[in-house]
Amino acid sequence: MGRATVGDIFLSCLQCGTCTGACPWNLEASYNPRRILRELSLNCGSDRSVDQAVWSCVTCNACGVVCPRGIMIVDVMQAVRALNVSTGKTPGYFKMPLDSLTQSGNPWGGERTNRLQWAEGLDIPGFVPEHDYCLFTCCTTAYDPDSRQAGRAFARLLQTAAVSFGTLGSRETCCGDPAHKMGATDGFAGLVRKNSESLLKAGVHKLLTTSPHCLDAFKNHYPALKDAVASEHYTQLLDRLVARGRLRPVGQVDRIVTFHDPCYLGRHNGIFEAPRRILQSIPGLKLVEMPNNRQGSVCCGGGGGGAWSKDALDQNFSVLRVQEALGTGAEVIATACPYCIRMLNAAVGELGVEDQIVVRDLAELLWQSVSSGDDIKPAEHAEPGLEQEVCHV
Repeated sequence: MGRATVGDIFLSCLQCGTCTGACPWNLEASYNPRRILRELSLNCGSDRSVDQAVWSCVTCNACGVVCPRGIMIVDVMQAVRALNVSTGKTPGYFKMPLDSLTQSGNPWGGERTNRLQWAEGLDIPGFVPEHDYCLFTCCTTAYDPDSRQAGRAFARLLQTAAVSFGTLGSRETCCGDPAHKMGATDGFAGLVRKNSESLLKAGVHKLLTTSPHCLDAFKNHYPALKDAVASEHYTQLLDRLVARGRLRPVGQVDRIVTFHDPCYLGRHNGIFEAPRRILQSIPGLKLVEMPNNRQGSVCCGGGGGGAWSKDALDQNFSVLRVQEALGTGAEVIATACPYCIRMLNAAVGELGVEDQIVVRDLAELLWQSVSSGDDIKPAEHAEPGLEQEVCHV
């Protein structure tokens, strides 16, 4: 974001405080986006009130969707983060993921050669230009045991529907979302160049993502792909496959399910109904809504680097969300984001309510029904320290 753009934002802010009221931080503690904007505009903020505060932002965009002036406050937070990173002011807990991105091409410390280990035994082919889709696997899907079952379920659904697809496998490198949101501008730019060259050289025209964070990166922050590659989140494709009869949910899934809208699927990219249509197509499944849904969904706390944060309050967002889900009588929290799966699973464990509610990716529930009710094994939980329809990007 340029200096002039930031200046325009400061001048257009009404100081109405609507953003502060919408921020999920205020469910747990005092956090004031309005004050941060004001102190930046007057150049009077302290390290504590501005520099430290911007690291707490989970980039959920709850502030942006309610701002009467349409200010993208998340962009301001990222600009201040980038300034801090450029002067060597980066929180210690971001060191591991940023170093891992540079060294291993993912933020989890996983080996490049193990990137496709999640799909072992599924016979997923390497991508060739004749394939309709290139499946781009989120790093969290690839390396986090909580998310691997979701990736496997999605791949099986694609195979069942006879979708022509392949993957770049060990040639995949992180989309760069963590670096971008943490303010590591140079690191993100390098990943954008590398991925753009790799995808274009491979002849990719349609990109499927397992994470809304990857979708957001490719759709909104990869200028070289803008007119060359169409990117979509997996729920968009599954929605069409069910509607056209290429996937037939026939098995009963007799569960009360509530859907948690991931911030980067919903507020950032406007995809709210496709996941719900998929869930409503499953026999026996009763979909109930949490009070805070769609644009009002409460962040899980994993975005903007929150998945690596050591701030206990970040984790409380997901605890609050699980408590809200329990209040609906739901037995399952369905979602469509690897970060959300990880954060909500941790919250279920922290609350000790594993016998009352479980977290499942939407693809797992659909596969359970399409495969005639064969249940999917519960995900292994990762260790705590684990090192639209078509949208043109």
